Amino acid sequence: MVAKASSVSHGYNAINYAVTKKDAKHLSSNHLSIDSLWGDDDYKYIWQSMQSRHFIQKGERELKNDVIRIEIAPSLEESATLKTKEDWDKLLHEWMSEMEKVANKNDKKGKPKSLDFGNSQWIAMIHFDSGKPHIHLIVNRIRENGEINKDHHIGYFATVAASAVNEQRGWKQPKEVRKENIMRIYNDSIEVLKSMPNFNWDEYKQRMSKKGYNLSIRIDKEGKVVSYGIHSGNSYFISSSLGKNKELTAAHILGTWQRLHHTQSQTEVAVAKNQETSEDMITYEYHSDYGYYSSLSIPKALDDIIQKDLTVPDEEYSDDDLDRDEEWEDELADRDTVMEKAVKVFLSLAVPSDNAVSSGGGVQGELSRWDGLPAERKDDYIHWARKAAHDASTAYEPKKKRKARGNHR
Repeated sequence: MVAKASSVSHGYNAINYAVTKKDAKHLSSNHLSIDSLWGDDDYKYIWQSMQSRHFIQKGERELKNDVIRIEIAPSLEESATLKTKEDWDKLLHEWMSEMEKVANKNDKKGKPKSLDFGNSQWIAMIHFDSGKPHIHLIVNRIRENGEINKDHHIGYFATVAASAVNEQRGWKQPKEVRKENIMRIYNDSIEVLKSMPNFNWDEYKQRMSKKGYNLSIRIDKEGKVVSYGIHSGNSYFISSSLGKNKELTAAHILGTWQRLHHTQSQTEVAVAKNQETSEDMITYEYHSDYGYYSSLSIPKALDDIIQKDLTVPDEEYSDDDLDRDEEWEDELADRDTVMEKAVKVFLSLAVPSDNAVSSGGGVQGELSRWDGLPAERKDDYIHWARKAAHDASTAYEPKKKRKARGNHR
């Protein structure tokens, strides 16, 4: 099981997404009279009820991020053991208990708690739409007595609480699951390579697809495959993370195939060009600041720039870095996380605040006509792509925890 949390400024949209998502089911709530509700506009009532607490906020500072948005996601195997609503509710409260322990650990005696679920409005929903059931929990940062739920290190605390619940239930920790998945994908990849009489990317992708994997392949202007990743369920693995000595990367996979077949063929082997990877655009999905998912398609030329300039902590540092040093603020971000941030930064630079991203015009329209754009306009997008990669990399650069000074709100 994994969990993530962050404080957000768009409480209305966060509640709307949690409550009205297709196949969403109400799990539990606190300090909200919603037993007789569940019409189309119930999320509006929930937000109005939470918002009314903001008017009794203590102090004069404005609270920018008014709710805490939390996701709790067991694995498919773990969620299979949660057969009733009561089972899910028990899991939720176990996590909330552990979350309060870690968040309130350093609170001074006689001072308000840093986090208090019992004295706060919150609503929990189960989402089933992705095929992997998970909990969405929205918590009002203003408690019933006007005190504030602090959001300092909230994301880090969420992962620690999830690890504690995993240990109590005998569930595997995320790092352990990831290592097992990497070994499974590696073994399947080697099996596929052994079965191929000749190596070409079309055949490799097709045979991996039959085993349940989807490959995302990047090629350069000359049509050469420069890198690829493997999607397995909701997880994504870059090729350099599979096996030792990067033997499954785009640069080494042909040599690995030759070694497996005990062949000393010529340096150049006929590698078919994958028609499915020759498209000009690459599409990314991202979670917008308004609480919903959007997508942006960018030319491969820009994608190459961003991917090349991106610094990914999960690839630059080993897992042992976190184990040796307990002072890291949060888990190391993976490529998907950093890339999503880069896409959002790129959009903030390229799209005026009063403009929309549309398929026919605006930024998306220009990007789809990349080859025909004037050189000076291409230079603008290239500049924004490089800045997006830099800003996203900087945002997720591992940071050490600092001692808290004063009160945090």
